[in-house]
Amino acid sequence: MVRLFESDALLEFIRAIAGTRALYRHNDPIVSHSVNVQARDDVFAWHFDSTEVSISLLLQRSVQGGRFEFVPGLRSEDDPNYEMVSAVLRERRDEVVVLDAQPGDLVVFPGRYSLHRVTSVDRDEERMSLILGYAGRPNQTLAKKDVLRAFGRVHPLHDVVAGRQLSSSCETVMLRLVRRPTRTHDILCIER
Repeated sequence: MVRLFESDALLEFIRAIAGTRALYRHNDPIVSHSVNVQARDDVFAWHFDSTEVSISLLLQRSVQGGRFEFVPGLRSEDDPNYEMVSAVLRERRDEVVVLDAQPGDLVVFPGRYSLHRVTSVDRDEERMSLILGYAGRPNQTLAKKDVLRAFGRVHPLHDVVAGRQLSSSCETVMLRLVRRPTRTHDILCIER
């Protein structure tokens, strides 16, 4: 996983898809790359990512549930679109895209601007996906408090500021608890 994330060829591929040279590997040791495992009743609730571009590679599909849903470009740098975000959170479905992803499918999307979730896994077979994050600025790392809220853990590097300022690109607001908070996160990231 780390070798894939650190691959210059993959970075160039993602830059080409995103249509920008101003795209960098996210520098946060937890946010940059992870494997998400969802067991029965696990859910990743509606949220925005802190990354400009997010990659989701489905490794194992659940038999039932565990579908990736998103609203592409729901907000922008200039318009947080709170009204539409609120409508989707209240189950408005007309803008929601549901992907019937298969193992090996690579989803590339603007995570910071696209509200997205993975629905509850309804059977015992786990859903697994590889998540990679790309930032719009070099050396971008989230603040320790934001990583702790979102992922329930931090890395020792969050305590080290090596000549750069750790900054948060968003305020993290908890929406509701999930059944297995050690394996899932349930956040909405709102730009203020």
